[in-house]
Amino acid sequence: MSEKYTSKSFFVLEKEYEKLTSQLDKTSECFNKISDIENELLPCAKYLAENEQHPDAIYWLCGQRVHGTCQTGITTQQFERYLNQASEQGHTAAMRLLGRYYYGWERVLSVRQVHKRKALELFEKASGAGDRQGRYDLACALCESQDEAKITRADSILKDLMSESVLPSFYAYYYYFFWTEGGSYHGDEQGGFDILQRAVACLDDVCVHSDDFHESALYYYIGLCYYEGAGCAQDTAQAIDYMRRSVKSDEYGDAYFWLKNKGVDVASKKDKPDTMPDIFKKSDAASEGGNDWEQADTDFQMTLDKPLSFIDIKKGKKQEKEQRKQKENVARFTKQDLERVLQPFEEMIGLDTIKEQVVGLFYTVMADDLRRRKGVESSHKPMLHMAFTGNPGTGKTTVARLLGKVFKELGYLKRGHVVEVDRSKMVGPYIGQSEAITTELFESAKDGVLFVDEAYDLEKGYSPNDFGGEVMAMLVKKMEDDRSNMIVIMAGYREEMSWMLDANTGLRSRLGMIIDFPDYTDEEKQRIFEKYAADYSFKLRKDAKEKLLSVLQNMEPKKKDKFGNGRGVRSLFEQTLRLQARRIIEGDITHKTKLLTIIADDIPGTSLPPSKERLLKHGIVRIK
Repeated sequence: MSEKYTSKSFFVLEKEYEKLTSQLDKTSECFNKISDIENELLPCAKYLAENEQHPDAIYWLCGQRVHGTCQTGITTQQFERYLNQASEQGHTAAMRLLGRYYYGWERVLSVRQVHKRKALELFEKASGAGDRQGRYDLACALCESQDEAKITRADSILKDLMSESVLPSFYAYYYYFFWTEGGSYHGDEQGGFDILQRAVACLDDVCVHSDDFHESALYYYIGLCYYEGAGCAQDTAQAIDYMRRSVKSDEYGDAYFWLKNKGVDVASKKDKPDTMPDIFKKSDAASEGGNDWEQADTDFQMTLDKPLSFIDIKKGKKQEKEQRKQKENVARFTKQDLERVLQPFEEMIGLDTIKEQVVGLFYTVMADDLRRRKGVESSHKPMLHMAFTGNPGTGKTTVARLLGKVFKELGYLKRGHVVEVDRSKMVGPYIGQSEAITTELFESAKDGVLFVDEAYDLEKGYSPNDFGGEVMAMLVKKMEDDRSNMIVIMAGYREEMSWMLDANTGLRSRLGMIIDFPDYTDEEKQRIFEKYAADYSFKLRKDAKEKLLSVLQNMEPKKKDKFGNGRGVRSLFEQTLRLQARRIIEGDITHKTKLLTIIADDIPGTSLPPSKERLLKHGIVRIK
């Protein structure tokens, strides 16, 4: 049994499982194979957790159990036991996961799961091991205590994290100590504003990592400070600017509704010198002693070239109808046009099977357009809603954006823009809020593409009052009612998407195509890297190309699975540029060609040593 269930066998099974589940036209034999592999894959992970107490296997298995993406079958007792075993081995991520579970910050699995004392012990352990996220979780837990000593300690931890530019620490410090009633510095508006200013300075630093939630919240709070003059001079224009920044991070968060309530355009209009609504101008004037709500508008006059009696309304409508009919008889799109708009797809590296499917889809649309222009009576309309499956970084979002542009050229979409959303932008925390948010999202995506990333998250109940199911029901209905002026593309991991579509037959029936995005091969990743380099005028030397391919080919399976495809290549390219920059500056290199040349030493990672034959070929002799 131990020979069968090893770390290596686990990764082999997982790879084979993904290969089978990615097939579009599955036969009964294929489904049987998937079931057989699934029956081996999960026991393998369980065996590693149960018998070898492998911390990484435990963390993966328990992570799946908490987030509900795989039917692990482990009980809450096993969940706690496994994570305790991994924690005892010093696995800090496992410590944090179990700590958050005990504290009630993770998904509720049991009515008996909350043990805050145990949670604090785990946060302490992770923090003591040098885990930064563990320190943050510990500080947040201590802030909720009534013990003055613990609160003082939380104050110290968060100050240290702020000095390290850990963005969530600014939010937590402001929230617990300044904003919350009863906080140590509640009422100190100047102090709270200073903390927010430091946070914004970190946000402006491109080297500081930020996430959408904390970025949006911090911009929102400092926007309120400027609007109310809390700790600073009242500045409405500055408040609007920060609210708009907040909306960019969280499109339908608190800042969005604040701007809507004040009658402010969510997006700034740089072409207009004065974008401040009258409501602010009048309130500012009133504060300065001016006349409140003074009407200053001049009378508006409209002139016509001819009196209304000379306008023949019926004749105008008839001419408009004839012109529209003549326009419909003209071919809107030809095969030559198709070759032109498909050029961006051809320039994409890999994705050959996807390109073929996209071409077939466009042919379907063109044939439907031809039938209608020839007067063929048919109520059938192509079903253009799609599902994209595959790992991150495989080009799903890029292809969705290109499809929007092409469908606009085809005449099926008037605008062809793409609105990208996920669960966080569609599901609100209160009854009725999700419906309002989703309705507005549908309106913004009208005549374009609505791209729903990780759509299966809508089907997962994160709490008894979760409204994700309500949003999914609205989405399915909209896909049927408005399919002539909006295309919905759902995207996510293969297994989760398969689970979602199997569980929701109504959704599956509204999808015209399911496109699977395979992982890039090592050679394709190399080509993507070289394209990044060429786009920025860099050139890879021969030894750099050889090392790059070797690094990609000899990457450990576990690390390779987390590489991220195209995104991983981009990250590798950025690391390469940093190493190249260090070599250039430390070596006082000034020659233009050398400044844009990438050599093997610039490529991070390890590669296999060169063969003896290659060394002799280049006249290199190893010194023992």
